Amino acid sequence: MSPQAGTLTRARSALRSGDFRKLLLIRLTGQGGDGVFQAALVASVVTERPSIVRPLLTAYTISAAVTAVIGLVEFVQGTLVAEDRVAAIQGQDPAHYAALLLPALVFSAYELVHGRQIFLFAPIAFLCTAGIAQRLK
Repeated sequence: MSPQAGTLTRARSALRSGDFRKLLLIRLTGQGGDGVFQAALVASVVTERPSIVRPLLTAYTISAAVTAVIGLVEFVQGTLVAEDRVAAIQGQDPAHYAALLLPALVFSAYELVHGRQIFLFAPIAFLCTAGIAQRLK
């Protein structure tokens, strides 16, 4: 039996479970409610004080660059165990690591295209790209 067949069998048996379906419904409902709340919060901040958006994105981008540096240093030093070498922190899911860096990369690229703070955003864009590329290896 192939690994995919075993995975499908486990998925089917999990979906047959009433407890799993209840957990899935609760999880989806909670995530949906959280998304609506975050969207409403962001919309209220943007409409009330649009001037605060750029400083917030800049602060986020700088913090993501620090995370990228931590991940790259850990990767080069080889201090993370093999399955964690694509994350910044041991035990961190690689998808979460990339999801953290991608918005910072997009904002940095936007700022670079518009010629704003090139000396700040060019290295940040490079670090975020290197951090994401490390995941692809």
